[in-house]
Amino acid sequence: LGAMSGFGFSKLKFNISNLLLLIIVLGFYIPPQAVLIPLVRFMGKIKLYNTYTGLILTHTAYGMPITTLLFKNYFDTLPVEVIESARIDGCSNIGAFFRVALPLSLPGFAVVAIFQFTNIWNEFLYGLILTRGVESQPLTVAIANLKGTTVASWNIQMAGVLISAFPVLVVYFFFLKLIIKGLLMGSIKG
Repeated sequence: LGAMSGFGFSKLKFNISNLLLLIIVLGFYIPPQAVLIPLVRFMGKIKLYNTYTGLILTHTAYGMPITTLLFKNYFDTLPVEVIESARIDGCSNIGAFFRVALPLSLPGFAVVAIFQFTNIWNEFLYGLILTRGVESQPLTVAIANLKGTTVASWNIQMAGVLISAFPVLVVYFFFLKLIIKGLLMGSIKG
């Protein structure tokens, strides 16, 4: 979703595109605590409280501003001529996105994927408030719950933290080549 909206703001200019982008990006600056009570009530009404689907929708909505901005900046580096040639060849805007821009934006996807994965993996507040019980709570909340009310087994908590860091490292090393390519893409002029 962030890639589509970033492409739209980058390559499809319309009258209020800059204002709309500003409004979307300002959503990133809304503190999570400010929306907790309405979010819990809303999730309860649509029966998504204490579900993984509710957490996924929350993280998707809260991650949209930054992913839109990152993809918009990435698509700004793509030459306009590439998109125009796809349109000349008969592609619509959606076709140009899926057939041309999307395959060229794999390094951008790697950066956004690692950023979002790390943010969601380390997120504590929504997982604590939107879930109850061990069957639906995320790992960060489960590690915090390893501590008892009277005594804390720090060795068990630190082992949990170490184990929870492993998936982030795996994702990072999986995307490492694409990240390096994305970082070098803007520095090479030819």
